[in-house]
Amino acid sequence: MLRMSSSIARNYIYRQLQASHHYRELSHNSYYVIGTDNKRYYHISIRYRIKHSSGEDVINTHCFNFTESGTLIETFSCD
Repeated sequence: MLRMSSSIARNYIYRQLQASHHYRELSHNSYYVIGTDNKRYYHISIRYRIKHSSGEDVINTHCFNFTESGTLIETFSCD
């Protein structure tokens, strides 16, 4: 489940980027969190660099929350 969740997260970022060939992953963190509903969720954050057509490098961090069964339930920018 953990590998599949990481793959889903990376694929989400690739789809969001217009020029994914300029994507470089800088870091990847994953861990379990307890939600306000007392359920356990799998949290992934991916920090990456993209190069815009202007040549400017931009660094972003995107976060993902999954249920224990691997269903993506939330995605957000977490810079």
